[in-house]
Amino acid sequence: MRRLWPCKDGYVNFELYGGSLAKSFTVPMVAWLADENMAPGWLLEIDWLTFDYSRARKEQVDRIAEVVGRFFLTHTKSELWEGGIKRRCVVYPVATPREIMENVQLRARNFWEQVAHPELEDSFTYPGSCIRCSDTELKCGRRAPLVGEHNTEVYEELGLHREEIIVLKQAGVI
Repeated sequence: MRRLWPCKDGYVNFELYGGSLAKSFTVPMVAWLADENMAPGWLLEIDWLTFDYSRARKEQVDRIAEVVGRFFLTHTKSELWEGGIKRRCVVYPVATPREIMENVQLRARNFWEQVAHPELEDSFTYPGSCIRCSDTELKCGRRAPLVGEHNTEVYEELGLHREEIIVLKQAGVI
């Protein structure tokens, strides 16, 4: 079943469900479509709490998806997010890297950290800890390793001796 849907300014994540999950997904979405006069009568007649996608014909599933997809294209990610919260419907925006970097909540939590890369004489923005503790400050601490930086340690953990590593390097194996 489809999860990513295009909207006016990007994509949202939403899943159509039948059965008990329909209460948080499909039922409020269909009601929202009805509120905006975008739900055809046949869509309103489906009993979503007993609807079984595994038994539905492909044509029926495609018809449902086409209606929902058309609805998403009339809204922005923000409108869909806020409307979903208001209607208790699980639909949320798919953020671009730029949107993640500019996210107000992540900035307010000081999520982003500057990490020095001395070998480049520069520093870069890294994601920090997703956890905030009142007693302990969790920090990134160090940059990501350079390509191959820890190879020797890994080879030694695999049981290779320094002499064997030298021979393998000279032979172009590693």
